[in-house]
Amino acid sequence: MLLPEVSPDDATALLNSGVAANPKTWRLYHLLGYVYWQRHHYEIASEIYAKGGSLPGAPPWMAAMAARLKGEGGSRDAASEMYRHLYDASNDPAVRDMVDKQLMRLKSLDQRDEIRNALNSYKAKNGRCVSSWREIANELRAVRLILDPKTGAPLDPSETPYELIKNGCDVGLDVNTKVPFR
Repeated sequence: MLLPEVSPDDATALLNSGVAANPKTWRLYHLLGYVYWQRHHYEIASEIYAKGGSLPGAPPWMAAMAARLKGEGGSRDAASEMYRHLYDASNDPAVRDMVDKQLMRLKSLDQRDEIRNALNSYKAKNGRCVSSWREIANELRAVRLILDPKTGAPLDPSETPYELIKNGCDVGLDVNTKVPFR
């Protein structure tokens, strides 16, 4: 599962040969579909999940993933579901660690969208960007973000405070965060 990070083409070739040699092994379809999904080839990934999902013994979520990828291949919700299934299908600590980090990244992206909404709303209402997190603390609490008690900054999934950037008009990750930047 780490090979796609190094060489997506080699990962695809290896998994395609595995599927050819073991056409009734649904887990290989899952892994191959995952590689295509990572490469943003959602239609191909959907077809692979559908084929693997039709095999005897394949879990019902394989067919559900096929439909989901067809409809919303690049969405964060589809990505979260894909990562959760990958986590459940693997006993490899390196794969599970990678999945944990990617789920943290996706959660952070959602949080930053919420924070940007609060920042933009404040700017529209006041004609300026915030000078501190405390100016939008109520809005951040309303969307269930956890705030640092000392600074009022919202905490990312690794419990590191987010940074105000662009003179208080945007949000960014702190350099010390454990959330992957990509």
